[in-house]
Order: sequence, then C-alpha cells, then structure tokens
Amino acid sequence: MCDSSYCGRAPRPADGTVMCGRLVLFQLVLSCANPAQDIWQYQKAPEGWPTAAMATCHYTILMEAGQQAPSSINGVCESVDPDGDASVWLAAIDTSTGMGTGTLTSGTGKYSNTNPKPSFQTTYQIDATHSIYDFKW
Repeated sequence: MCDSSYCGRAPRPADGTVMCGRLVLFQLVLSCANPAQDIWQYQKAPEGWPTAAMATCHYTILMEAGQQAPSSINGVCESVDPDGDASVWLAAIDTSTGMGTGTLTSGTGKYSNTNPKPSFQTTYQIDATHSIYDFKW
C-alpha cells in the first residue's frame, strides 16, 4: 500500500526512504496513483488468442538506499481482450536487460486452465504511463 507504515513504526518519509529505528533498509518507489495503460503485442500467441490486447499494470520498483538503478521491478497486470476474456498476470523485469517474464495467474474464457510463461520487452515508450510491449512464447 502506498501510504502504509513499515516495521510498525512511523509512516515513510516523503522521499520514500524506509527506516526501521535508525537503520535505512531500502527506498521504495511505487506507482500507485498512476497505473500503466499498455498495449501488448503477441508474437506467435497460443491458438485462439488475439494478436494484441490492452493491459493495466501496477508496478513496484525497489531501489537500495544511495543507488541510482532499481534492484527489482515487479508488476501485477490485468487485461480484457477484444472477446471480453480477462486475464491477471504477474511480471518480473530484469533490471540489467529490461527483459521481462510473465506468469498468467488467473483468467476467464481462453485464459482459464492454461499456464503460459511468455517473455516480453518494451518496444516503444509512448509516455510515462503508456508503453507497447512485444510478448513471445
């Protein structure tokens, strides 16, 4: 949660530094108020799947204190395709390459009872909250 306390102590300072007592553990950057609205292009998608879909993603980016680059990027995404079938995904992005892996956690219609694990990458950054991703199986 964006406004929660950490370690049962005072709320996180405005700069995002998380502290327990006097020990700085890490900085946490959340994109809670502005989820990403992305376009997913499916390369060689499973049979019956569309070639593209829209997705809303909520990302968590962890940064260690004093570091410029994130140490972890993870996301939860939900999508409803043109047929009305819904899917929920977990995403993990390799901070050194920008390549991601996805896991379908639940879905309706064509996304139920399937367990695809695609890789993906950003092919075009439209703006701060909109990107185009290519997915491959």
